[in-house]
Amino acid sequence: IIHRSNTGSNNSPVFTSFELETKRLVRIERVNNKTVAIGDEGYVVEITRAVSSDKNISYTITQINADFDCYDIAYGNGKYVVVSSNGYFSTSTDLYNWSEPKQLDENISQPYIVFAYNKFIVIDYSGRTISSYDGENWNGYKTIEGASQNIFANAMYVSGDVIAVGSKYSRKTWKPKGA
Repeated sequence: IIHRSNTGSNNSPVFTSFELETKRLVRIERVNNKTVAIGDEGYVVEITRAVSSDKNISYTITQINADFDCYDIAYGNGKYVVVSSNGYFSTSTDLYNWSEPKQLDENISQPYIVFAYNKFIVIDYSGRTISSYDGENWNGYKTIEGASQNIFANAMYVSGDVIAVGSKYSRKTWKPKGA
C-alpha cells in the first residue's frame, strides 16, 4: 500500500491510499531523482508521478527474485544496488533489469547501503561494513570501531559524511517484577 498526501485545509496533509499487487513494501527512497519503493519478494516500484486530478499514482513494478527481500537501495556510478535483509545484493542500470542476486559476505545481515566517497558502502545492523566501487565486487570487510555495543538501524550520506544511527545494545536480562 502506498499512502500519498495532498494539502488539505489549513495546510494539513490529507492521505489517500493506493493498494498495489505486490507484497509488503518496506522502504521508500529518493535515488537518482526517482522515487523508488522496495519490498518483500524482490519488488521494486518506481513511482513516476502523482496526478492530483484523479488522485492516482503512476508506477512501474519489477521483481528481482521472489526469494530476495529488498532491504535498502542506493544509486551511484550509473548503477542501482539493492541489498536484501539476509546479505545478498542485486544491481541494475535502469530499475527494470536486475542481476541475479549474489551474497555480499556471509557475515553481513540486515544491511543498509549508501553511495559515498565514489563507492557503495554497506553497514549492517551490528556495525560490520563492506564496500564496492562498481556495486559488483565487494571487499574491505571491517567493523566500525566501538560498534560491539550498538545495533544500527539506518545509514545515509549527508554533507560529506556517512551517518549511521541506531541504539545502544544492552546484554541485561529482563526479569518480570517480583521474580
